Amino acid sequence: MKLDPRENEDEMNEISMQARRNLAKAARRNAKRAARSRARKATKVKTKEELMAKARRMAIQILKKKILKDKKYEDLPFKQREMIDQRVKKVPATKLDALARKLLPKAKADDRDRIQRAKDSKKDSD
Repeated sequence: MKLDPRENEDEMNEISMQARRNLAKAARRNAKRAARSRARKATKVKTKEELMAKARRMAIQILKKKILKDKKYEDLPFKQREMIDQRVKKVPATKLDALARKLLPKAKADDRDRIQRAKDSKKDSD
């Protein structure tokens, strides 16, 4: 029984202790492989689709900030966060995409910075 813990949290809560132990054992077995994969991925340039998705997330964050004014999203009660998310969902996709396109150069710059930091930390560790 293979379960990805990120897929469905409810299923994770319903599995037996033995299954949890097996998942933990598998995670420990694959920990080094996952770490190598993460390290390899840290220096790779993101694709255009990944950058656009990041820009879209940045656009959503900007819209949330605009709605919240000076409050923090994390400090709000769940119900208010839900209402803000609904307001953001009502924003037309064309407007969101236009904002994301404007933010694309910043997403690219962030990606370059991320790669540079990863390379610098790799040099420091060597």
